Amino acid sequence: MTPFSDNILFFDAEFSSLEFESSHLLSFGAVTLDGSASYYCEIEYDGDVSEFVRTEVLPSLTAPKISMDQARREIAEFIRAHYDTPPYLMTYVYKYDAYHWYKLFGYNDDLTHRIIIDFASMLFTVGIDPEENSADRRAEFLQSHGVDISTLRTHNALDDARALRAAYRAVVLAEQR
Repeated sequence: MTPFSDNILFFDAEFSSLEFESSHLLSFGAVTLDGSASYYCEIEYDGDVSEFVRTEVLPSLTAPKISMDQARREIAEFIRAHYDTPPYLMTYVYKYDAYHWYKLFGYNDDLTHRIIIDFASMLFTVGIDPEENSADRRAEFLQSHGVDISTLRTHNALDDARALRAAYRAVVLAEQR
């Protein structure tokens, strides 16, 4: 598999539930393909969260919280500072993280390419079961591809973006060799 472009920004989001209409963004993390730059923020929210989020995500949200408007400004500044042209966004599973991207920036932002790349579909295309890299099996998947995961926390948006970048590099870029 030869990627169309290396102009990629890997991102992940943590959110209040899997219910699209009522879900709220809780944190956002992003990392460049070369790993030289990253961004992370936690967003103010005091509404209801799912039981899973309450037990697995909220305990890791320890950074100062910012408003949705401030998050929007900071993410835009990060992208403009690190990309000369709009990057392609890549997430692990399109429907969840992309939904929150679109809630932040709409469908026609000028920051990124409109189509968000879905890594799970890429795995499927190269003959790898996407469930092998699901959140509950990610550590095993990454270790099997030679990725050191000792510093990565699960359900942390920045570390999940880093894990996505590592999985992409291990699988997709390895296919080119």
